[in-house]
Amino acid sequence: MDEQLQRLAVLVPSPVASSKKGGIAFSFAEQSSHQAIVLRLARTLSGLRAARVLLDQGYCQEQAAICRMVNEFQDDVTFLALASMEEIAPPILTRYLEGFFAPESSADQYRVGDRIKGRPMVSRKDILNYIARQSMSEVDQFGHSNAGLAISFAFSGYVHGAAGHTMEMFDPGLDMFSSKLDKGHPLRRAHEDDIWNYYFRGILAFGYAALAMRDVAAQRDYQEFRGVFEAESGDRAPV
Repeated sequence: MDEQLQRLAVLVPSPVASSKKGGIAFSFAEQSSHQAIVLRLARTLSGLRAARVLLDQGYCQEQAAICRMVNEFQDDVTFLALASMEEIAPPILTRYLEGFFAPESSADQYRVGDRIKGRPMVSRKDILNYIARQSMSEVDQFGHSNAGLAISFAFSGYVHGAAGHTMEMFDPGLDMFSSKLDKGHPLRRAHEDDIWNYYFRGILAFGYAALAMRDVAAQRDYQEFRGVFEAESGDRAPV
């Protein structure tokens, strides 16, 4: 996936440098859907690596929170790929890109006393509904969109520290909470199996990106790598 990221990144105009508060910041001048895909792929890779480091150290709550982010990155890449291949850019793509590339302004708003406004982001529900409409039959659209929301909401408990999710840290044998799960803990095994799903989602993201950016070699590599991964993962990841 590292190689794929670099291969796809050279297909879009490079970031440009500009001065920012005494330093230098980089940004994409064009703010295209393909550039957004590259940025999402970069975070997918860093997210997968971070999740693996956390899992190896037994910090399964934090690993699951990162995996939820990877889940959304993959949804976004799928959405961007499908929307960018439409003959006429759909309004939802324009709204997404405007929010995604919007400069961070909360500090400036606070400094002048304005009410703080968040980024004008497209909702997760709208993104999943769009994907379902584009890639599923009318009968399957609700089930596909609903399944995506189920994953997002279920794992949001790890992000926000919901009581039920945090209770996984309780060790009844020691009658105390443990910040990490040692090897051999049954819940750790579940998280070790689950991370394969997110590697799979990362692979899917690169597949959609290669398709949208019309890189035939990248599409071929994706198919080969996906086949190897499916053979290695067994029943630990969907196929």
